[in-house]
Amino acid sequence: MSRSSASSLALFALCPCFAACGLFDDVKEDVEGLLDPDVMVGLFTIVEPPPAEVDLSALGIGVGMAGTVFLADARNLSALEESPVIGATVEVAGCGQTVQLQDEGNGAYTLLPPTALDGCQQPIVVTRVDVDDGPSATISFPQAPNFSFPTSWRPGDADIVVPLAGSPFDSALVITADLVAGEILYSNEPQDVMETYNFLMGSGSLQDIPLGSGELRADTLMGLGVSGLVKMPNTELLGANTALSVLHGGRTRAWPIETFGF
Repeated sequence: MSRSSASSLALFALCPCFAACGLFDDVKEDVEGLLDPDVMVGLFTIVEPPPAEVDLSALGIGVGMAGTVFLADARNLSALEESPVIGATVEVAGCGQTVQLQDEGNGAYTLLPPTALDGCQQPIVVTRVDVDDGPSATISFPQAPNFSFPTSWRPGDADIVVPLAGSPFDSALVITADLVAGEILYSNEPQDVMETYNFLMGSGSLQDIPLGSGELRADTLMGLGVSGLVKMPNTELLGANTALSVLHGGRTRAWPIETFGF
């Protein structure tokens, strides 16, 4: 018997196992996930109540659940920007409540507090509901960052370092703000679908972020906010392209840093 004949017989013998063990269905689902044109890219975070000194309202930031998801009809990376899904109906469900996201008109759909989900601590499900079998994703929320930072800083002091290297997060949003002026001074928040995709996919492990005179301001009360984000596995995606879709869930914590001079 030739080697090719033996290989054919071996494959033939495995076919019943493919069917009986469900392996064929698993492979079929994997292939469909790679070829599905529906793409979801986004992140959701729970903004925890800050210390009394940190007034987030001056920055236009609400306490509760917030997030953005981009929808695209794409089979490759370049099509993410070229083929946004506009005019869809996207909902978030959790803790027995359902909230519709705001269509921003560019493929982005946003959730901002206050909503009925602000007190929800359980996993949420984000779904496009205006089409049959629309894409959906289940998003869970890890523990909030538990870092320690100096409570004061002066120009000339060492940088305040956000110790992200070795942290349990896959990505992290960091902002600094002048709470007196109500002005954000530094933010690494992505702004569009490609920035968000690259931010969430990353190119390696997280690196520490040093904050100094470029990110902090003297003679004021600063706020430092960190969102620790964790990537959702592809098993939490339904009806979406598993190669291009990426969603992260996280929690946001804020710290006050006093920078008044003497």
